[in-house]
Formats: sequence, C-alpha cells, structure tokens
Amino acid sequence: MGRDTLIWGLLCFAILQVGFGVVVDRWCPDIRHPEYGRKLSLIKTRAAERPESPLLLALGTSRTAFGFCPGAGHDQAAWQFNFGLTGIGPVQELICLRRLLAAGVRPAQLLIEIHPAFLHQTPGWCEARGVDVRKLDGHDLAVLCRYAYQPAELAWGWIVSRLSPWYSYRTELLRRAMPCWLEEVSRRDERMLAETDGLGWSRFPVRPADDAERQRVGRLCADLYKGPLADFEVSGLVRDAVDEMLTICRREQIDAALVLMPEGELFRGRYPRAALNRLDDYLEDVRQRFAIRVFDCRLWCDDRQFCDGQHLLPEGAQAFTARLRGDLLSPWLASRPSAEVAARPTGSERQ
Repeated sequence: MGRDTLIWGLLCFAILQVGFGVVVDRWCPDIRHPEYGRKLSLIKTRAAERPESPLLLALGTSRTAFGFCPGAGHDQAAWQFNFGLTGIGPVQELICLRRLLAAGVRPAQLLIEIHPAFLHQTPGWCEARGVDVRKLDGHDLAVLCRYAYQPAELAWGWIVSRLSPWYSYRTELLRRAMPCWLEEVSRRDERMLAETDGLGWSRFPVRPADDAERQRVGRLCADLYKGPLADFEVSGLVRDAVDEMLTICRREQIDAALVLMPEGELFRGRYPRAALNRLDDYLEDVRQRFAIRVFDCRLWCDDRQFCDGQHLLPEGAQAFTARLRGDLLSPWLASRPSAEVAARPTGSERQ
C-alpha cells in the first residue's frame, strides 16, 4: 500500500511537471520569458488594431529597448514597435526573430541593432554563457546550440531546468500570486515591465544623481567591454547568426536594415583604431552582400543624454528617435514598394 502510494505520488508529480512545462511553452511565453511575453502581447494587440498597416519593427538589445520610442511623433507610412530585449545579442536576436515569425508577427521592415562588442565572441566571452536557459523552449535551444562554443553544457542546463518547471519559474509565479514576497531585484524588473508603453519602449529605470556619478558609472560600463574591444575580431559564429537573420528576412520578403545605437564618449574611447576599421569592413561587407541599409548612429547623442554611456535616458531616447525618424526612417519608409511587395529589399544605403 505504501509503495503504491509512493508510485502514484511520483507519477502525479511527473505529470504536473511535464504538463506545466507544455503549458508554458505553448501558451504562456510570458511565464518563461516575461519581457518577451509582455511585448508579444502588446504587439499582437496593436497589430489587431492596424490589420492593413505595414509594421516597422525594431529588434535589438537593451540599447534599443530603452533608446527607441515609437510613440514620439507619428508617421503615416507605417506603425512602429520596439522589440528590444535586455541582455541579448545577435544570436538571441535571431531566436527572437524566429519566435516572432512563428507567432504570426510579420513586419514589412525590420531594424536590427548591431552591438559592436557582441560581434566579438570567444569561449571566454560569448553571448551563450550569459543566457538564462529557462527562457528558452526546445526550438530556441536548438538555435542557441548551433552558435555556442559549449552546446552540451547549455543543453544539460536546459534539461535540468525542465525537470521541475514549477521551481524554475517560481519567481514569475510569485510575481503573479504574491508579489510582496519577491526580492528587490525582481521588483525592479516588475516595475520596468509595468513601465513599458504600448509600443514596446521602456524608460531606463535609474538616473545618475550628477555628472560625476554619470562619469563613474560610464567608466564602469565601458570597462566591461574593454577586453573584447581590445582584441576585436568579428567572430565566425556571429557572422553566421547575422547572416541567418538577413537570409530569413530575404526569404520572408522583409526589408531589413542594420542600426548601431548611440554611444557616449567614454564608451567610444574604448575602441582601438584597428577595431573600428574591422567593424567598418564588416558592416560594408554585410551591406553589399545583402543589399541593405546600415544606419550608424553612434555619434548622435551627447553624454548627458545617457545614464551610463550606452543606455539613453528618456529625454535622450526621445531626441534620438526624433532624429532617427526624420533623417533615416522616413526616407526608408518612403522607399517601400507597393503593398504586394512591401517587404522586398530595395537597395543599399550607408549613413
């Protein structure tokens, strides 16, 4: 009797774990990856309100998430949405693009951020090492493993997280049921999600007290990238990931462009001349091979518009977006072909 009870208990436990994992993967991406899930819900709502209007989607890192605010102004040529996510690089941008297409989100034009420091990846400095595998489903994991130096380690971590999804996603479950029990860092994440507006832009959650603090934080942030920028090379894995994104866009008839977001003077000062030359050579190579536009906006913003040299404060984001729209996006949108071929690549432009 006792053994039967134990067996039934273990069986029920396994069913609950497997069942919850399936539910999270199929219907609740906001539990697995809250930031992605919230933006997916927002973009689907906005798309339903504009079923006939073309979409310009911005896909990128936290620089994009905090720096591009589509709500600043209005453009009749297309509606715009910010799908920047914190803590991602080119490989996770690829994963996000594949997710969005699978979810039925199909932009006419796609603005893909290139974070220069993430173009250089080695076994000791690579995007995959910082990925929270709990945010991935099986399809995401397969893509990540193709661009990882240690795919077996990633796969094992993901499997372990799936043995008990109720435990793995406990923070998000607490956020929904008992938010007062969350740690302070999780509460800050919750506030950031709550402050994301209807078009995907998030206000940067902190502000330096004065110029001295801005300089101090900027130096700390810039120093994080000093190593990879000193030995900068565009890694083969990253080249392949960006190429795959642009190949998908070509296949799906999405007009893509690359953008380099603004950087503060301290951050820009970490680039050796050789690194800048290699970066320019790489961007020119991609521009020519895929016949796309490359928008280089690194010099566009003053240091006081940043919190830390790379993340724009709200007023900086609004000023940057206004210039981006007027100088680059409006001409790009105006060049869009007729609706039947609205997403077909049309040319190249280096600005």
